[in-house]
Amino acid sequence: MISYEIASVKNGKHKLSFYGLSTDTKPTGAYETLTIANGSTFFEMDSFAVKVYDEEHSKWLPEDEE
Repeated sequence: MISYEIASVKNGKHKLSFYGLSTDTKPTGAYETLTIANGSTFFEMDSFAVKVYDEEHSKWLPEDEE
């Protein structure tokens, strides 16, 4: 289950802080009705990794290794 809080809103985009597991599907583009802004974060509670959203490429960095 993913939880979130809104850190700030600018130009209709929401800088969000997400909390979930490394196995959760990370949202891209929008979450519920909120547009995800560049620099939003996703904290993986099980691995303690932090991902940062790259809005231009619609992906979370650093990317997971395959």
